[in-house]
Amino acid sequence: MEGKHCGGVGVEGVRAEVGQLVSELVALRQDIHAHPEPGFEEVRTQKLVRDTLVKHGIDPVSIKDCAKTGLIVDIKGTGHEPESSSNNGVKVVAFRADLDALRMREANHDLPYRSTVDCAHMCGHDGHTVILIGAAIILSKYRHKLPSNKIVRLLFQPAEEGPGGADPMVKEGCLEAVDEVYGMHNWPNKPLPYIFVQSGPVMSRPTKLDITVKGKGGHSSVPHMLADPILPAANIAMSINTMMSRNIHCHESAVCALTMIHSGEVYNAIPDECKMSGAMRTLSDGVCETLKKRINTICEGTAAAYDCSCSVEFIEGYPPVVNHAEVCVCVCVCV
Repeated sequence: MEGKHCGGVGVEGVRAEVGQLVSELVALRQDIHAHPEPGFEEVRTQKLVRDTLVKHGIDPVSIKDCAKTGLIVDIKGTGHEPESSSNNGVKVVAFRADLDALRMREANHDLPYRSTVDCAHMCGHDGHTVILIGAAIILSKYRHKLPSNKIVRLLFQPAEEGPGGADPMVKEGCLEAVDEVYGMHNWPNKPLPYIFVQSGPVMSRPTKLDITVKGKGGHSSVPHMLADPILPAANIAMSINTMMSRNIHCHESAVCALTMIHSGEVYNAIPDECKMSGAMRTLSDGVCETLKKRINTICEGTAAAYDCSCSVEFIEGYPPVVNHAEVCVCVCVCV
């Protein structure tokens, strides 16, 4: 792609085509938002994507199931194959979007298309899905502008929020012969109509924390005879939230937040244990390992000071997204 044209198609012409699709895509996004499905359960969403693509002329044979509820869609060029090209080595380019919703209730009761189940599109995957559908429709319509030796592959990934749909999709061959992969994420605090691109690490590695402080419970009238797990848990929470400035270099980035604390069943009894969970996000392996060591030390030492014990479990997510500088330049030029 170069300047104001893409394969000989004027930007204004493509914009007009997109304009004609807007109302349909908005309705589709609201439909998906109102019917959210969690990871590997996106059965309705998968069918809706497939049916919409077929309705707009995409050959059903080119649409394949992947990772249970995901889809792979290949749009093959039918245009003239140039004798030479600066990007002739790139044969297959993939674009990726996620399908799943979060396992939580939507609190926006004024939204006419809100979710009414224990699942909600609070991370914008409904929008991501519809954006890729719109791109598929336009790309398919202009496939005659794509050289016949080029393929655009669309990856509709399930279970991004967990337990993880990318790995099974890769194992089932979604990236076979793919030279480049592009994705995007909505960012509500950024102004329209800009697209923000950055080389290097851009999306962090998520690591789930599960912390259990164990003590000795009993009636609250005799705390001297017990080992209250809530006190060390509270101190652990404070220490974890303040450890960054003393353990991570100022040029590094990391976030760690405890988001759930659960303990006790009645108001007049000290519980046996206190459980906490949260998330750690890092952009490098070194920072991730440093934080895990510090969290273990904080938890074990703090619990021992209160005559309690503590266990920590780290559940690793996918590694950080790292953008190649050269393709970032290409995106900036094309957009």
